[in-house]
Amino acid sequence: MRITSPVAFYEPGNVLLRFFGPPLDGLPAGQDVADLMGVPAAWRGRGIQVAVPAAPSWRFQIHLPSLEEATAKRTPGCCCTLAYTRALQR
Repeated sequence: MRITSPVAFYEPGNVLLRFFGPPLDGLPAGQDVADLMGVPAAWRGRGIQVAVPAAPSWRFQIHLPSLEEATAKRTPGCCCTLAYTRALQR
């Protein structure tokens, strides 16, 4: 994937590129899924975010995981499940 910057940069710096939309809407939200993308990404809101140096354009090879792959990678449980399980054990 090649992305051209919509603005010109005159000083060095970093930018955040955000990817969202139908291809990501069907996946479970979370860092586990962002880790499968093949780029250093973070899950934010409804999609992924990638920090990159300011440049006229960027080129990425992003892997879009299948639903099966995304759900297999999920860490079982979360803080809410853990708290609920502990409450039941008391």
